[in-house]
Amino acid sequence: MQVEAEMQAAQTTAPATPTDRPRDPIIATGVTFAEYMEKYAHDFAEFVDGAVIKMSSIQMIHDELSRFLEDVFQAYLHFLGGGKVFQAPMVMKSSAETRGREPDLMVLLPENVEKAKPTYIEGAADLVVEIISPESVERDRGSTFTEYERAGVTEYWIIDPYRKESLFYVLSDNGMYAQRGIDESGIYTSLVLPQLRLSITLLWQDPMPNVVETVEMVRALFTEGT
Repeated sequence: MQVEAEMQAAQTTAPATPTDRPRDPIIATGVTFAEYMEKYAHDFAEFVDGAVIKMSSIQMIHDELSRFLEDVFQAYLHFLGGGKVFQAPMVMKSSAETRGREPDLMVLLPENVEKAKPTYIEGAADLVVEIISPESVERDRGSTFTEYERAGVTEYWIIDPYRKESLFYVLSDNGMYAQRGIDESGIYTSLVLPQLRLSITLLWQDPMPNVVETVEMVRALFTEGT
């Protein structure tokens, strides 16, 4: 069944976020991008304007969601016939030599796989997913939201397993993110991966679909109507 996802009003600011969260620990300053890649990037740390920021350890619910969505994207790109999926600690170098982020998941379409270098992504991925952790709420809804928007990440997902909230944004013609809605059946249709129609309830399912179930689910999306 073809699903039309609603485009809501363009967002001029990042989504609201609680402020009573610990600040990310800065473990080094005055660092170049090359030094960051050599000494810190492998250990789940991000690079912002010469500062190296250590990311906290992930929790089980975060890991399970990340694995499921990676399986979804890998299966989709397999049936599409190309493209790549990356996960942290792979770095996305989003702006010149001043920013290096490690999104939870990144998708490159077949026409953009040349952005993938041996140790980082050069420029914006086509789709980025951040899964909220207790320490990352402010960052994922604030600074990275704005950064991904400016860098030109076409589609940005924010998944919050603690609030069971999913937010989806796509770049509008004015270069700002607009929220892309979920239909009345609880289905989200991706802009970057247009045959991907994801039932949001799967994100909160326990246990989550296994690899075989996920591949079959995605296969069905490609065979509908044939």
